[in-house]
Amino acid sequence: YDENVLERDPAYLVGNFQSERYFADITEQVRKSFIFDQSIITEEIHEWEEQITHKDAISIHVRRGDYLDAADVYGGICTDAYYDAAIRYMQHKYPDAEFYLFTNDPEWSKLFIDQHSYAKINAVKCSEEYTGYLDMYLMTKCRHHIIANSSFSWWGAWLGKDVDESSHRDVISPKIWLNNGKCADIHTDDMILIDRDGKVDDESYLM
Repeated sequence: YDENVLERDPAYLVGNFQSERYFADITEQVRKSFIFDQSIITEEIHEWEEQITHKDAISIHVRRGDYLDAADVYGGICTDAYYDAAIRYMQHKYPDAEFYLFTNDPEWSKLFIDQHSYAKINAVKCSEEYTGYLDMYLMTKCRHHIIANSSFSWWGAWLGKDVDESSHRDVISPKIWLNNGKCADIHTDDMILIDRDGKVDDESYLM
């Protein structure tokens, strides 16, 4: 977050803006502005949406692909220990919940599901490389979220929060976002942080 950005006028700003501090005073307007065009929603997406919205659904986002090529920046953060702790945390709070896995490496998803066979995980495979917005649309329909160190899942979780602030949701995020810089402003106040070793920053949760 750079407060000087908001002092520039006129300005054309380009970036991920994955810090709520940039728009904390207009969150309702932002959520209402980013509405997915229903004309892009296929029958397959509608079927997934119906399945998700009728359950206490939890999204899991795993970013692979380009992240594997930049491991010095993104690697070793969302580890197996991170996802294992996140899934078990959600199971502890929501025993009947179902998980929905979103990833840009769908062929690998079966391995992830096999590694976490103690949980009911559905691999969502309905978008291609250039239609990832369909994945994000479905992520916003999930009740709770386990995100990666990726702006894609950050926005999927943030846009999924109801405008009604009384509606509760849990979002689990990696404690470290990048290996080469501090990004504390990325985390919102209600996020549950888990480090690469699987340690949960939540004293109310007993492992």
